[in-house]
Amino acid sequence: MPDIDVPDEYRRIGDFYEDLAGVLAWPDEALFGVAADVSAWSPAHHVFHIAVSHGMMFKGIQLISLERSPAVVGGAPTRIGAFVLAQEVMPRGKGTAPEPVRPPETFARADLDRAVARSRERYEKTAALLPSLAGLTYRLEHPYFGYLTAIEWLRVVRIHGAHHLAIIRDIAAGQVIA
Repeated sequence: MPDIDVPDEYRRIGDFYEDLAGVLAWPDEALFGVAADVSAWSPAHHVFHIAVSHGMMFKGIQLISLERSPAVVGGAPTRIGAFVLAQEVMPRGKGTAPEPVRPPETFARADLDRAVARSRERYEKTAALLPSLAGLTYRLEHPYFGYLTAIEWLRVVRIHGAHHLAIIRDIAAGQVIA
């Protein structure tokens, strides 16, 4: 597994949240529009998914740092998890979001703003944990990537965000707005 520069990962996630703020400034027709040849989800659906899943990932990092259940000692990333961590990319169109992080079919911009604000708040709270993350031995299971350490979770947050931001940009490029 490659070395993970914790402060750099955290900073890059902060940059991602700035990019996400730009997406949230889009007009409704772009934010909630779909380009079916790119994704069945609108950019808003992707943002909602990102916010919920990243919030859960940051909560997982906190649980690992507290050595609280469901965090455990032992386990390892799966083959796909090791691939994602090493290559810093998620294969596109290969997975489906687990039920707890799927966005609702319909929601308002205010719901989206609240979800992103909660996610960003958990990101900001994680800053206090950064100095201790490298020394933690507990792991938490990801549904596809296996058992990850806190710093591996931090990397997954960044990779996951970049993955969905690329899809969001492709949707925007493919939209035909009347």
